[in-house]
Amino acid sequence: TLGPWFNTWIKFVIPIILTSVLVGTLWQDLSGGLYGSTYDMPGWGWLTFSIPIFWIVATLIIAAVLTRSPTATGAARHNPPPSA
Repeated sequence: TLGPWFNTWIKFVIPIILTSVLVGTLWQDLSGGLYGSTYDMPGWGWLTFSIPIFWIVATLIIAAVLTRSPTATGAARHNPPPSA
């Protein structure tokens, strides 16, 4: 067995470390401006802000479509049985 300390690390310590790294990196990236937002592109300035927005929206749409699609084996959707 791994011991009781392992559950504590998995439930609390590791998520705190990962969250702090992700938030710190996101803060560092966004505080200096989005990637390419400082480029001088006359007439194309909207592009540096529209691409990340398009990327996020497209990712959410694709995730929703894949979530609703049947499994790869062709089995039925995994719906819980109706309660009695």
